[in-house]
Amino acid sequence: MSAQAGDALTNASFALDVVRSLEPIRGRLLADGVPLELSTVGHAWGFKDRTVFSDRRGPQPGDVALRVEPGAVLRRLYRVLATYPGEPEIAYAVNQRSWIEQPAGSFRNTVVFEPFIEIPPRPYVETLQRFNADFEAGFNFRGKFLDELGRGERVLEVLLGSPLVGELPPAPSNVAIAEDRRSRRVRTTQQLTRPSNAAFRAKVFHAQRDAEGRIACSACDVTDEDLLEAAHIIDEGYADDEWWNGLPMCRNHHRLFDLGKLRLHPETGAWTARRYSGADSHITKPDVGSLLRAPSAAALQWKWDSDA
Repeated sequence: MSAQAGDALTNASFALDVVRSLEPIRGRLLADGVPLELSTVGHAWGFKDRTVFSDRRGPQPGDVALRVEPGAVLRRLYRVLATYPGEPEIAYAVNQRSWIEQPAGSFRNTVVFEPFIEIPPRPYVETLQRFNADFEAGFNFRGKFLDELGRGERVLEVLLGSPLVGELPPAPSNVAIAEDRRSRRVRTTQQLTRPSNAAFRAKVFHAQRDAEGRIACSACDVTDEDLLEAAHIIDEGYADDEWWNGLPMCRNHHRLFDLGKLRLHPETGAWTARRYSGADSHITKPDVGSLLRAPSAAALQWKWDSDA
């Protein structure tokens, strides 16, 4: 987490409120293993030695940072793309502001983030006390990343997936679907959704996690969360990214489901393998009856018709 005031707030707003071109450092990002599709736009921010870079671990690619905004409110999350200790010129190249390269506060380190993720506004202290009941906000907020609160993905799940008050809304009976949806041929050949679609994964996992904190593939018994993903029922970008439009699935079954080789009957919830036997496709569950919450019947019907 970080919070700013005065000139620091103005500088933070410049760097973190607007998604900026990463073209000036794109070659460096690609050389350091950042995926091509993530190297175009994002944020670059400077950190002092006494904040996150003084930790034993320090921020790592994939970590998620919280920014504390005026009013002590959390509104956005920032996923780390790359870190450059001792290289303030990286942030300067993106923002073109002299205060980053040689400021009085000695921002000697750069963290590059993916474009921010919006979350429902949450009170800072109250939210952090969900993970640490003894948490108290100090005068100066220290830079932190979610892994310091607990397992990063689980913290992210609460922040992105759980409603501020009350229960999750039920699956709608009618779903708005974009008219310009892709043809089956195009959909099956394009790159699949990145597993790091953090907001969607968090909503789906939060909806389907049981009281003991467990979650499993909808088609088999895989429970290792490093192997689980959130599969869209209606194609990504063509309906809302809400819990009712997704299924927790292992990587193999997610792929088969996207390709239409693994089908889910919209009325019975039963799995059928297309051009495969159940054994060959390693389906161990006859249906999705074990899910904590049933996904949208309208979404399932669209998927069934689309795969016909």
